[in-house]
Amino acid sequence: MAHTISTWIQHPAYGHGQISGEHNENFWVVRFVTAGEKTILKTAIVLDGHPPSPEFKFNEKGLAAKAPKKTKAAALSFEHLLERFLAAYPDGVNGKLFDEDERRYKASASESFKSQLSEAELKRLIEGSLFDEVSKRALDLLKATNLVFHIEGMRFRDGLKTDEGKKLFANGLYDHLYGSAPEEERFQNYLLVLRQLNALSWPMATYFQFLASGGEAMFMKPTVSQRIAESVNVALNYKPEPNWLTYCQLLDVAKNVRRRLHEAGQEVHSAFDVQSFMWCAYDQSKK
Repeated sequence: MAHTISTWIQHPAYGHGQISGEHNENFWVVRFVTAGEKTILKTAIVLDGHPPSPEFKFNEKGLAAKAPKKTKAAALSFEHLLERFLAAYPDGVNGKLFDEDERRYKASASESFKSQLSEAELKRLIEGSLFDEVSKRALDLLKATNLVFHIEGMRFRDGLKTDEGKKLFANGLYDHLYGSAPEEERFQNYLLVLRQLNALSWPMATYFQFLASGGEAMFMKPTVSQRIAESVNVALNYKPEPNWLTYCQLLDVAKNVRRRLHEAGQEVHSAFDVQSFMWCAYDQSKK
């Protein structure tokens, strides 16, 4: 997009910032979230950026306004979360209502993924240089659920607007899901791909593997995962930046949730049920 005053941009050294003025015909004055105000050559700005959050503001000095400190919410017991969940879904994880609300659409999206971007199909598309088709299918699959926030989906879509971005994503996704390297290496490499597409976030880092694995490779909703981890006494070691250690701990959280559900007489039907329970229990606990 054409950059003007108030446009958000991204700089490789200074990160995300907002153009606040024009120094002269060749330079923009940019307020960066973490680096302060800089004078940047206009031709050096090629990447669009975004604020850290929709409500973000700079203060009168051009610095990032400090957000008020939030009081850490008290940990919720797993028993309380289960109680709140059963208040909304009296028949539990195997009830018809839960199936209709939570399981069915995720299972359907997973089956679509396995047919549209299976190992053989994705390899065929890549070998035929059909990177545009890979991107189209990925975006359709992203819209098949409500798991990824709209703004994160928009950043991903924007990253696929160029031929280079489409090719990068197609090859990165294949290596991530079907490559021969160790899982940790494949995960970390995929994070680098998302970073280059300006689409790196926990939901985007875990969405497609969640569908491809039938829910076994857990999907990360940061706030939900942190609260559920506390309820089952697992140290999530959460960091906003997606990373392998936190992801491994998330898998441990899912394992513990599944065990606790079993002990409570709730036998999950599929791996999707664990993620669905986590979201529903957290959501009901706020009411």
